Amino acid sequence: MRIRPIVASRMTAAGLALAASRLILPMTTALAQTPVSSGQIGEPTEQVTVTGSQIRQDTSSNTPITVITSKQLQDSNTVTLEQYLQKIPEFGQQGVNSNQNGGGEGVSFVELRNLGVTRTLVLIDGHRMVSSGTDTVNAVDLNNIPVSLVDHIEILRDGASAIYGSDAIAGVVNIILKKHFSGVMINAQEGISDRHDAQSYDFSGTAGYNFDKGNLLFNFEYSDRNPLPQNNRAWSQNKSLPDGSQSLGSTRTLGGLVQNPTAFDVVTGRSSINDRAFGNGVFRRFNPVTDDLLLNDYGYSSTQLDRRSFNALGHYEILPNVNLNIDELFTDHHAQQQLGPDAEGGDIVTNRYPNGFIIPASNPYNPYGVDVVDRTRRAEVGNRQYNESGSTYRLGIGLSGTILNRFDWEAGYKYGASNDKFTFTNQYNQTHILQVSGYLPCSAADAMQGCSVGNFFGRRIQVPERTPTPKTLFTPACPASNMLNCSLGVA
Repeated sequence: MRIRPIVASRMTAAGLALAASRLILPMTTALAQTPVSSGQIGEPTEQVTVTGSQIRQDTSSNTPITVITSKQLQDSNTVTLEQYLQKIPEFGQQGVNSNQNGGGEGVSFVELRNLGVTRTLVLIDGHRMVSSGTDTVNAVDLNNIPVSLVDHIEILRDGASAIYGSDAIAGVVNIILKKHFSGVMINAQEGISDRHDAQSYDFSGTAGYNFDKGNLLFNFEYSDRNPLPQNNRAWSQNKSLPDGSQSLGSTRTLGGLVQNPTAFDVVTGRSSINDRAFGNGVFRRFNPVTDDLLLNDYGYSSTQLDRRSFNALGHYEILPNVNLNIDELFTDHHAQQQLGPDAEGGDIVTNRYPNGFIIPASNPYNPYGVDVVDRTRRAEVGNRQYNESGSTYRLGIGLSGTILNRFDWEAGYKYGASNDKFTFTNQYNQTHILQVSGYLPCSAADAMQGCSVGNFFGRRIQVPERTPTPKTLFTPACPASNMLNCSLGVA
């Protein structure tokens, strides 16, 4: 078992923005002298906030923007924002999400134009959000944003690096939270696939109150998503591509294959192999159809997620055209993933022992007389389990207002923190197992603990058994006609 705590990131931000509306001057003298009809006098103009910049502009823009409303989210019955955004073509390959088993670590990222999740900026009410606590990438986890609190989402499908930097090269996703909600809204829903699996549950409650000069809002949300095993679908039960040109299975199998790295097959271009259980020294051609292991029997198509969120928002007009704004967001979550049994060999994370699990010729149990690579997955160890738990917190306070109905200003402070802990179980200590094979020498300290060369060949089985023998209350002489009651100790 390996436990790795991570304090992902802490974010503080303080800013002051002062922007003036752009003055639209007459393009030509003739245009300026054009009379205005009476029907056009007094018509109100609409203020438009352009996403991708905290500077407001009272001008029209051709910037491509997609807006998703809260009604669209509610009608879709999605538990997380990721589930809805996956359906939008602009988001390419969806980045890291719940459909990636063994790599997402319970987080959900988005990316525009397939430029990577670190090139798509995610904002909340125009402000940055603390990044997730994973070691995979530094980006905002959408699982930390409650769906029931979202008023709408603005997706800027154009680069905004001039305003925000390189993390907005692909675009900006600005999530606008509810500000003027009044009343009480409780929502509960349950979802299930048409195959009667992958159940999901969601419960949320929102309470808000509008008073003369402001609004106060509280929100709670709980969601639970059950995993979907990969082998529950026919399309993931085949380890080969549809045309049969390539196998996607693993060459490390449960029974075990022995690979001769120096003997290549001229047809397949791969090293020749032998079934480890026989150990007869006769190598044969590798057959990907029969020799590969289907890993889809062990993993998930959609991972498990359990999430709780507590939030509070408020704003109050303390002076004419001066508002006090506060927000608090807290999310606690737990995610679980599963993979097949660990493979003997190099560590794909640290890239240690890239040559794999080598059994040298010096091993007295090696029948081949040459160094071989053992390609085995130990089912007796169990499936690899990845558990991730953590919390994300953000607190903000600030002032905003308007001067002379022309200048918008804002000053505030944001603090955010994200903490995550990852627990990995049923994984090998690659150094110790290579010591048992004889490839690495046992240190003096390890030898005192029993480190020695072991036998990895041949057919063998270990079946622990235990047969409990209950005691009877008494053992009288039993006649054949009453043998059952006597055996049970019943008079």
